[in-house]
Amino acid sequence: MAEKTKKKWMQGAVRPGHEGEFTRKAKSAGMGVQEYASHVLSEGSGASTTTKRQASFAKAAGHVAAKHSERRKRIYSHASSQKQMR
Repeated sequence: MAEKTKKKWMQGAVRPGHEGEFTRKAKSAGMGVQEYASHVLSEGSGASTTTKRQASFAKAAGHVAAKHSERRKRIYSHASSQKQMR
């Protein structure tokens, strides 16, 4: 049970009914999520505290997703090279 909770901590960080809120803000500004997060977190942006917190979370989630993606690529490339050796 603890393993399931450990994997799903990010889903619990966003309150129900508020999913996709930051993405909508980014799209309405004509930017991608990471680009908008950088814009919001830059010095002198007039964004609200809530939006800045959402931006910070988006940046952290982006880093986690990138690390996860790199790990999966290494695993799958290793597995495919093992198949070729046989």
